[in-house]
Amino acid sequence: MKKIGLLTLLLLLISSLSWAVDDIWLSNGHFKKILDQSQQSKAAEAPDGAINPYERIFRQNPPEATPPFDHALFWYQVVTKHQKTTSNPKRSGIIIRYSQITCRNKEGNIISKREFDGNSTLGPDQGGLYDRNPMWFKTNLHTPIVNQKVNPQGLEVNISSTPDKIVRWWVERLPYDPTVKYELEMQVKIFGDAGLQIGADYWKGQDSTYNGWDGNCEGTNSCEAFVSDWHYGTGDKFITIKQEM
Repeated sequence: MKKIGLLTLLLLLISSLSWAVDDIWLSNGHFKKILDQSQQSKAAEAPDGAINPYERIFRQNPPEATPPFDHALFWYQVVTKHQKTTSNPKRSGIIIRYSQITCRNKEGNIISKREFDGNSTLGPDQGGLYDRNPMWFKTNLHTPIVNQKVNPQGLEVNISSTPDKIVRWWVERLPYDPTVKYELEMQVKIFGDAGLQIGADYWKGQDSTYNGWDGNCEGTNSCEAFVSDWHYGTGDKFITIKQEM
């Protein structure tokens, strides 16, 4: 009876605490999350199978490595919230009016800027369609983004017919400097069943290739920096999304 009482007391103590996120790494490289109420709500609303269902900052700066993680890459991904194919799918996707990444020094002065104005499509070296089943990004294999077109409002990526795919695209890698502030801004319309997420990774050099994932970034060419919350339907309006690193 004494052991049962102590266990009950421990469980009551744990349940009374207000947890943020405690990532517990398991031997298989995955982790389980202890979530607060807000994160539980976001996780419940996230697209089916999403690896990161809510905002996470993995690390403020890259870990030490040889060769070093000396570049940063910003990426975007859009999927349908539900991955089941229907005979009459709801029109879903995004329209990108523009996106840009501004780099500022510690004095706040602009030292460089990368811009995309939405008047051109994304080439095979800028993104692709990745598998969503049986799990997200099980491999790095992908095909060109065929479900895109430029219209008078900007670049439209229509994902209605590809609920089993993740559309991911990225910006050319930028040299990473911990004293520089990287500001991402995009103006986008999100419609139908679509969800949009933004993130960034650290990379070794400008031209290194993807060689797998590791939670501690050991032996890999890339290392996670952050992911945003998911953004959903904006009605008939464009919204401006801003993110800093």
